Amino acid sequence: MRSLLILLLAAFGLAGCVGTEYVGAGNEGKIGNNTSLDDVEARRKAVKAVKILKSEPGDNYTYMADITVRRCHRDRRESPPSEASLTNDLVLETYARGGDAIHEFGSKKMNGLAANCWYVIEATASIYNKN
Repeated sequence: MRSLLILLLAAFGLAGCVGTEYVGAGNEGKIGNNTSLDDVEARRKAVKAVKILKSEPGDNYTYMADITVRRCHRDRRESPPSEASLTNDLVLETYARGGDAIHEFGSKKMNGLAANCWYVIEATASIYNKN
């Protein structure tokens, strides 16, 4: 009986670690602030081509889609994913999809234990085309 109680407590304890918003293996995105996997020339072109709009886009832009990128914080000895690296990922994704601008940034911290991460930061933005 005692072992059954311990087993049930352990199961409930682990279920609490997963939470409602968790990221499974293979969906954790890039690791830390690493950008070495990005093509330097493409990143440079993207940064020059894509505008980051601080205010609501006017009639000069047409909405395309919403995008999401993720960064995994896996190693406690390294700094966690920065806003700059997430913004860079959003710019690269916008450029890859043919967008000219991004707006409406948002980010949230998600449980990443199932993906071998301490946590995952997910950033979202809206892509716009210039008319």
